[in-house]
Amino acid sequence: MPMKHLKVPGESSSTSLVKDASDSNGAAGDEPEAVPDLSNRRMSHMKTNLIKIQKSFRDQAHHVRHAIQHEARRVRKPPKWVEFAHTLYHDWGLKHACLILVLILYNFLGAAIFYYCEASHDENQEVIWKDNIQTNRSKFIQNIIPTMFNNTEYLFFLTGEQTKQALIEKKG
Repeated sequence: MPMKHLKVPGESSSTSLVKDASDSNGAAGDEPEAVPDLSNRRMSHMKTNLIKIQKSFRDQAHHVRHAIQHEARRVRKPPKWVEFAHTLYHDWGLKHACLILVLILYNFLGAAIFYYCEASHDENQEVIWKDNIQTNRSKFIQNIIPTMFNNTEYLFFLTGEQTKQALIEKKG
């Protein structure tokens, strides 16, 4: 019984006609040759598709490269300070000096930012500290004076007016 060939997607109609004709003739020896022919066609079709994809990627890459080159040409001449820095760095060989200078500037920038963030808190702490010292001194004096002068009945403080009056009485 002759086998009918099923049409494979992507296969042309002329190939299926040729296979149908060979099947109707009853030539069983032709059938094994048709299968490798079909796989070869599929492989060549896959190769052509891969080549097309490869070309597409290559074309896109070239397009992007040309667009970037076009934009790079449009960029104006760099500023003088950039040219000077380039000369210092590359031509004069001051790479290490430039690195140390950048490190020093980085440290000062960090210190300035830290001072800006912490200065108000530090000032508040200083005011609180001074208030605490004043309070502690007052408490200390209030605690020590009565122990120094056990006779608190006779203890009194003279004001500026009382001192002037005492001096006038002494002279007169």
